[in-house]
Amino acid sequence: TQKIANVNVPMEVKQLPTIQVLGTEYDRVPGPGSAIKLNLTLKNNGDGSADDIQVELGESDAFVAETNDAYVDSLIAHGVVDVPFEITIDPETEIGVYNIPITITYLDSRGGTSYTIEKNFGLKVSGVSEFIFTVDSQGVITPGGSGVVNVKIANSGTAPINYVSAG
Repeated sequence: TQKIANVNVPMEVKQLPTIQVLGTEYDRVPGPGSAIKLNLTLKNNGDGSADDIQVELGESDAFVAETNDAYVDSLIAHGVVDVPFEITIDPETEIGVYNIPITITYLDSRGGTSYTIEKNFGLKVSGVSEFIFTVDSQGVITPGGSGVVNVKIANSGTAPINYVSAG
């Protein structure tokens, strides 16, 4: 004979938050000496809310932040939030891409478990080339004649100028 029994097994289904950095956005092109507003976009891909979210920018020689950390009270499941920072690119920073570490710490709203994520994002520092032309010296030139004019070319921008030639 076969006996069948119904047994109740208690199960706890946890709805955990999972924070992801979706991207970064700037209000202008980061260049040497420029002050910019940086937004880190965070998304909670989990099924539970995240609370007490701390976002900290790591230190870098490329920039100085007005404040290195930001706080978000709560982020619901599948919610998205922009975390703003104001940074100033060091005037001596060379053009290129800089790896910036960030640390995100948050709590699971149900159990109070603390999570920490460490990520990096690329800060692309760009510049512009600005030509300044000045006449250094010139001889006396008569209409229809020829002469010598020395011109100085300078770059007052923040990006190098390559492959300049006089024809």
